[in-house]
Amino acid sequence: MQPITEQEWQALPESAQQNVYDFFLFIKQRYTKPIEQAKKSRTFGQHRDLIEASEDFDEPLPDNFWLGDE
Repeated sequence: MQPITEQEWQALPESAQQNVYDFFLFIKQRYTKPIEQAKKSRTFGQHRDLIEASEDFDEPLPDNFWLGDE
């Protein structure tokens, strides 16, 4: 990557210079601040009885499932 020269910078309209500067500040902020993740408390059993598994859940699937035959 090559740095921009003073001539190239001055050739840009002032509004474009402002856009470049704003983008620079945005990128700088993004990479200098650690990203904070919200810690969510989990409630054991919160969704109990919302999902049901069939009785043959652990049984092998038939060949037509894997081979796509109907």
